[in-house]
Amino acid sequence: MGRASKLAHSTWVLISCYAARMNEKKEHQRAAIGAGRDVPRPLRLARIVDAFGITHARRHVFLCTGPNCCTSEQGLETWEYLKKRVKELCPNLAEATIYRTKVNCFRICTDGPICVVYPEGAWYWGVTPEVCERILTEHVIGGRIVEEHCFAKNRLLPDGEVP
Repeated sequence: MGRASKLAHSTWVLISCYAARMNEKKEHQRAAIGAGRDVPRPLRLARIVDAFGITHARRHVFLCTGPNCCTSEQGLETWEYLKKRVKELCPNLAEATIYRTKVNCFRICTDGPICVVYPEGAWYWGVTPEVCERILTEHVIGGRIVEEHCFAKNRLLPDGEVP
């Protein structure tokens, strides 16, 4: 096995171990809220919705973590910051008004990390931890889009409204 092949195999093993640990952690979390795989699907999903406060969310922050719009390291640095700050801002997950989701690609593939905040549909470029803080405080909490980092807007409309 050549050097590059050994490196690729070692990387694959590390990623596989990490993924297995994350799946185990998520299964443990689901079991802790009574939403393990042994619970019927409708009840399991209802418990997850309650535990994560999905029906309380007023804003949903999606963050692309690369690797095409930015390096994976840059994306993950901002993702870790976002997770930490949302937890500080909403310590009781079941009553959280901010929901956050990590994505791999928005297909913008430049000037990232890229972030979008709904329901306003404000798309942001260059979302470093510092810019992320501004988005959280000025937009998510304050309701004002951070214009100097916003490159597109596509507001979600209430049921029944058409553009």
